Amino acid sequence: MKKNDLIVLLAVLLFLAPFILFEDVLSLYKTYNSAYPYLLSFIKFAILATFGEVIGLRIRTGSYYEKGFGILPRAIVWGFL
Repeated sequence: MKKNDLIVLLAVLLFLAPFILFEDVLSLYKTYNSAYPYLLSFIKFAILATFGEVIGLRIRTGSYYEKGFGILPRAIVWGFL
């Protein structure tokens, strides 16, 4: 496992930790998810699908980022899809 892989794994764990550790964060998420389902679906799909593409890039090239890859435009397109 490369150093970058460990950093990405730790970043994912840090991103998910508040939802697991703090009940208030999870209830706030559920409240917003029921109040704004389309907005939250856009955000979730943009994050998850783009992260999938980044992992695919890592498998293909060995790097999480490549010049011209365009992470933000991909996230916006995935969010609308």
